[in-house]
Amino acid sequence: MRQLSGAMLGLLVVLAGMQGAHAQQRASGDAHRSAVQNAERTPPSRRTERQHLALGQAHYSAGRLDEAAQAADAAIKRNPASAEGWRIRGDVARERGDWPAALKAYERATRSDPRRADLELLRGQALMELGREREADQAFARYRSLQHMQVVPAGDGK
Repeated sequence: MRQLSGAMLGLLVVLAGMQGAHAQQRASGDAHRSAVQNAERTPPSRRTERQHLALGQAHYSAGRLDEAAQAADAAIKRNPASAEGWRIRGDVARERGDWPAALKAYERATRSDPRRADLELLRGQALMELGREREADQAFARYRSLQHMQVVPAGDGK
């Protein structure tokens, strides 16, 4: 049997980490639904970054990628350093199979909030998909390091 590369092991860590993140998202579902409903009642020009992000995540979860991208772009327009906005943009690009765009968005997200382990995880996955195993290994190592520090993702909301 072939030995797994560091990047492949890293991807397994990615998948395990994503499962934990999804469980966390389900736990906060009621608050998220309320935020989405509130954002939908607000005219687009008056929405806050947080409201655009809530809508972007809701659209993404429902498979409405164009709407998710538009909401993420609106959040980024309000705050160009919106790590969560860039993450949603990266997720949309990843769903579309556009790995170069996903990597670019994830890199912007990690620059905006370098303490978020989940962003390194996603960046590592994009690097691996692009065949950049050495860089992917470094991203996965950074993910593990940040995870061990038990850093909680910072809120972007403004």
